[in-house]
Amino acid sequence: MATKGISPNELKSCNLWWKGPTWLKEEELNWPQWEIDIKEDHENEEDKLIAKVTTQISIQDIKLIDGNRFSKWLRLLRTTAWILKFIKLIMKRKLSWLQPISTEKNRLTSDDYKLAEWILIRQAQSD
Repeated sequence: MATKGISPNELKSCNLWWKGPTWLKEEELNWPQWEIDIKEDHENEEDKLIAKVTTQISIQDIKLIDGNRFSKWLRLLRTTAWILKFIKLIMKRKLSWLQPISTEKNRLTSDDYKLAEWILIRQAQSD
């Protein structure tokens, strides 16, 4: 019996709450018999499966930049290189494919351009 919806005075005089069901006063042999179907973990009809799921993003899955918004290849290439540099800067975990990107903040290196070009080509091929 729960106490919700019952006043303190009613609870005070509720024998079921304070003393339990009447059969508790009888011998244990006279207690009601309930059949409980307990299955061991290995007997469950459904086997529980715990799996560790990891997500791996491949370069082909990345739609980094919309090349159609640029009229000049060099501007697209530079913008992509700066985006890659920004991603490398803010990522907490290291991405192996971003290793060639330089950590210099004020200029782009030839490696930055090479990786940006490679990414743009891969992106175009995956479309």
